[in-house]
Amino acid sequence: MFRNLTFSVFAYPLFLLSFILLVTVPSVHSIQHDSRSNYGDYHKAAQYAREHSPPAPPLTDIPAFKNADEEDLYYFFSLHDVNKDHHLDGHELRNAFTHAGELPPKDQRLKMADVEDMIDHALLEDDIDSDGLISWEEYLASQLYHDDYAA
Repeated sequence: MFRNLTFSVFAYPLFLLSFILLVTVPSVHSIQHDSRSNYGDYHKAAQYAREHSPPAPPLTDIPAFKNADEEDLYYFFSLHDVNKDHHLDGHELRNAFTHAGELPPKDQRLKMADVEDMIDHALLEDDIDSDGLISWEEYLASQLYHDDYAA
């Protein structure tokens, strides 16, 4: 009797996790990256964050936004900072580079190896203190650098 109960208690969460992975992992696909940024088009994500998220707790010791682009960068950053530690880790970067939803055409999907390369590139280029995380300051510096370089 207890054997069946134990199986059913553990089977449902495993089934649910398998279903979630089955639905979300294949939906990884290429996103249109702005060639100036390691993180793609943050304007669209920022707009979504404004409309669907409560405001993130303010980061300490940051200056007022100089313009709407910096504000969009903040919303993009805070949208993907899921654990609200004011850093983007590898998992949060993966979510920033991919998005679930409608399954795109097969030729537009990224392979997980490509996503991992994108994460490695962002960490190599932007993680100035080499702690494996992208802080708000590192993220903003990277975006400002890429904007200046492209101009």
